[in-house]
Amino acid sequence: MTTTHSRHHWYLCGYTCFLIVVLLGNLLQPGVLLTRDMVVLDHPTLNLSALGFGDLPARNAPQDGFLALAGLVLPASWLVRGLLFATASIGAWAAYQLAQQRGPSKITATAAITITLWNPFIIERLLQGHWSVALAAWLIPALLYFCDRPRSQTLVLWIISLTPTGTVLGTIIAVISNRQHRLRMALTGALLSLPWLIPSLISPPTASAHKLFIGRSEAFLDPLTTFITLGGIWNNNAVPDSRHHGWVLAGLALFAILIWHMPRRWAITGGVAIALYCALWLGPAEWVFAHLPGAALFRDSHKLAFLLIPGYITAATRISNQWLAGLATGLALLQIPDAPIALNTLSPLPAQHQWHTPDRTPGDLLNLDSHGLITYHGRVLVDPLNKAESVVESGQLIVDTHIADPASARYQLAVAAWHNRDTTTLAHLGISQVLVDGSRITIPHAASSRQGFYFLGLFFLSLWCAVPIATVWLSFSKNRRPVSSQE
Repeated sequence: MTTTHSRHHWYLCGYTCFLIVVLLGNLLQPGVLLTRDMVVLDHPTLNLSALGFGDLPARNAPQDGFLALAGLVLPASWLVRGLLFATASIGAWAAYQLAQQRGPSKITATAAITITLWNPFIIERLLQGHWSVALAAWLIPALLYFCDRPRSQTLVLWIISLTPTGTVLGTIIAVISNRQHRLRMALTGALLSLPWLIPSLISPPTASAHKLFIGRSEAFLDPLTTFITLGGIWNNNAVPDSRHHGWVLAGLALFAILIWHMPRRWAITGGVAIALYCALWLGPAEWVFAHLPGAALFRDSHKLAFLLIPGYITAATRISNQWLAGLATGLALLQIPDAPIALNTLSPLPAQHQWHTPDRTPGDLLNLDSHGLITYHGRVLVDPLNKAESVVESGQLIVDTHIADPASARYQLAVAAWHNRDTTTLAHLGISQVLVDGSRITIPHAASSRQGFYFLGLFFLSLWCAVPIATVWLSFSKNRRPVSSQE
């Protein structure tokens, strides 16, 4: 029996390693990570944008601030690689543990691991460059497995909270899964939200064309059934080719198997996510996005598929029929058979010299050469100068020839001042340099820009970083507490 268990253990370890290497192996090449929204330099700057108080909504806090701090001592792009490999491994291990709680079935564990690692939500998020959202989704099984261990669950939630999306949806999953410490996990989630929630309260986002970010249909399905299969990201270019040629139907068949094994709480959670998706798709949501802090995170309504994943994974662990579990594994792989090929677009690229040695002149840079986006080695991506220096961010986004997001107010004022050769206004806006046609023009007497917000952002980032330290210290203190003679 022990020998059989050992063989099963090594088989699952090997299978997990194979899936992870096939998906992420190309990240081990030299270079930095540059794909669409994923722009991770080795040593990014700790600017106002990284702290959540830049010209744009705080969508990248505390992620960018954490990477900037880490970049002081090690290459941040390699840290992100390590986090992706580590969280995929932890997620697979936790899926295995969840399956073991139902019985020592190798096939059932294989299904749970496959659905955890190889699902359309994660693949499409990686292709869009949302590495921290993919990382958060991989850790969902760990949130479920540690539901009765609040300190361990807190550490998992802390990693998930690198992204605001992960914080909100991860907290919901932690609260639903927890049996005895729901209030504690809710308060922990609120604390971890401060680095992006406070900037959102101070500078609420404006209403935007959210209809452009509604999930899309794939192959023979409509947007709703595509969403149920965990696919349908708004950017059609971030979808593997196979999803356009009928392989998405394998995901629908997988859902048909899993729905009968889904625990009630996760079936209800998934139903609520589907209802919210439909409400954003069909109902008027502009007011909510404009007035409710943090709500604009979900104008990209495909993110709500995050809440379907717990049901998928727990359902896989409950399949008692070995043939059905094997079929579920096959369907999970078949719904995106070209995932490794599609993820080749994540291959690292060489960094330009100016990204490593940026100009450290006090004040901000007005970059008129890129307007926030560039094409580099055939890829359209966020301008890495935004991560290397303090830049006046444009934020203008055009989707299918429609302006989804207008340029930020400070950027519009700065561009108008430059065209009028009004250096006084540029200096008042905190701009010390203008980059145009590859040349930098110095603006004298630039005012110090929003120093108070810088220290406020640094405070909330420090508070966020202190959460795992405090959690580990409390756990260690409890374990070392002496037992009195009265106990």
